[in-house]
Amino acid sequence: HTFAQDAANLSEHNLLKLEVEKYFDKIDILLIAYGELSQNIDVFDNSEVLKSINTNFTSVVSYINTFLPFFIKQNSGNI
Repeated sequence: HTFAQDAANLSEHNLLKLEVEKYFDKIDILLIAYGELSQNIDVFDNSEVLKSINTNFTSVVSYINTFLPFFIKQNSGNI
């Protein structure tokens, strides 16, 4: 099953968790592997820096916080 999502849109992270719960009773591993980097690092203004932080850090923390209760409930799993 595939589920497309904008990782920077934190309000959609719970939708992914709900989709996962529909198809899987248990999750062994949550692998978070994505990121973005501006095309032109020489012109890295504050808005680009914030976009990078939101995509590469804040959204990862949000995914972890979204799925953490699932792992705690099943008393196992790896992130």
